[in-house]
Amino acid sequence: MRVLVTGGSGLLGRRTIAALAARGHEVIALQRRASAELTCRQVLTDACDRETVAAAAAGCDAVIHGAARVGVVGTREEFRRANVDGTESVVAACRAAGVPRLVVVSSPSVGY
Repeated sequence: MRVLVTGGSGLLGRRTIAALAARGHEVIALQRRASAELTCRQVLTDACDRETVAAAAAGCDAVIHGAARVGVVGTREEFRRANVDGTESVVAACRAAGVPRLVVVSSPSVGY
């Protein structure tokens, strides 16, 4: 399977990517900054960048959406942009690309 993982450089993203790669899946990490720890293809962008997210999702069998703003520091708008707008962008990309599986990972700290 070809799987796109958003939030690839985060703790959960890195571990998810490692587990998928160990099972032989082709993995693409979508994240804001490059990570030397990841050996898979990395797409550097914000999850709100609809064009880039759509291009990364094209041809994928699944998307695991873990990109989010977590914690307690930041404005309401920063949390909304990352967690609501980013998720809407990923959902739209999956629909446009016909991705059959989308897993959305969340946390109590992503609320706004």
